[in-house]
Amino acid sequence: MPAAEPSRPARRHWRGIAAVIVALYALAAIFAGLDRISASAPMVERVVPGPFRAHADVAAARIALAANDPRMAIRFAERAVEKAPMDSNASAALATGLLLTKDFPGADAAFRVSAAGGWRNIVTQLYWAEQSVFGGDWDLAAARIDAVLRANPTIDQADRIRALLEDDPRGRTALAAKLAARPVWLTPYVNVDAATPTAVLLQRAAIVREVAATSPPLGCDTIAPMARALRDRGRIDVAETTWRQHCPGGSGLGPGTDGSLGLWRDASNDPFGWTLSAQGDLVIEVPRSPSGSFMAENLSSASRLVATRPLRIPATARRVTWRAAEADGTVSSRISVSLTCGAPWLPQTRDGQYGAQALPALSCPVATVGLWLAPGRGAVSIDRLAVEPADRATSDS
Repeated sequence: MPAAEPSRPARRHWRGIAAVIVALYALAAIFAGLDRISASAPMVERVVPGPFRAHADVAAARIALAANDPRMAIRFAERAVEKAPMDSNASAALATGLLLTKDFPGADAAFRVSAAGGWRNIVTQLYWAEQSVFGGDWDLAAARIDAVLRANPTIDQADRIRALLEDDPRGRTALAAKLAARPVWLTPYVNVDAATPTAVLLQRAAIVREVAATSPPLGCDTIAPMARALRDRGRIDVAETTWRQHCPGGSGLGPGTDGSLGLWRDASNDPFGWTLSAQGDLVIEVPRSPSGSFMAENLSSASRLVATRPLRIPATARRVTWRAAEADGTVSSRISVSLTCGAPWLPQTRDGQYGAQALPALSCPVATVGLWLAPGRGAVSIDRLAVEPADRATSDS
């Protein structure tokens, strides 16, 4: 009987899911060491005792699928099904071979048998997740994909698997509901690497923000890697919004309303907080609480950059002010502050300048603030930094 053609949406997508399934079989072959015995598989199969031969046939079918030989896979899988009719792995291997040869009714029937064995077979879950997508049951598709990723959170094909949901607004909503439950695959989802396309990163950020609209925040530590990746790719507004939604206590890009420095030990993971310099001639002590003073000592003979952070400069701001003191409590003149678009550089300061300087003309809405410390005896404490209009009184400076 000729194979029936799938529906139009299925025709558009079946090659994608089939490619993922074959990749999974190839991965399984590698991890099981099957690629090393594929050449001798017929010999191995002949010496396997009869009661266990169904497993050998499944292994041979998987090797054939990994080698992109679906017809050979069908032959081995049919033998396995004949010996163990309810073995979900045998049925899944048979179904995959039939899918690759475009026998869609046969593949569907074999996947139904495999599904009766439970939710453990990854290939079967992916097939039925895609069928749920075709049928518009996004919640069920998300449940099946969630089951696959909970069992295999760092699987190489995870991005392609999630794409079944991410390519449609209804799927993204269903995916956000699963993320709200904080599954084990949440961490790899928000930890993107340099190879992740920016478009994919932005789409994930949108889904994560959707989580915030209906569920409690995921937390600062969880969302920091994604916010940092967005920041590093220049998506500052998206990064800040995503960060604020899931870390309400985080600093953000705006200057503190109370002028506090915002540099303390538990803020070290803040993507919009301070980054400390790692120079051997600097001794830095970070306070344990927001109310403490930041301490720095410069052991070199030249000014050193102590810390940097991104900062959104208000349109009305005309100067930057700070409060710094020497070890004996006197006002320190050894601190200077740079505001630049990009990498910081040591500003030109006037002799006798204490705690304030005019803002330079900046063409960027978010500047890099740098704290610089000149050499001298002992440590300097810093507990205030603010950008403000030029006519504001500066009783703290």
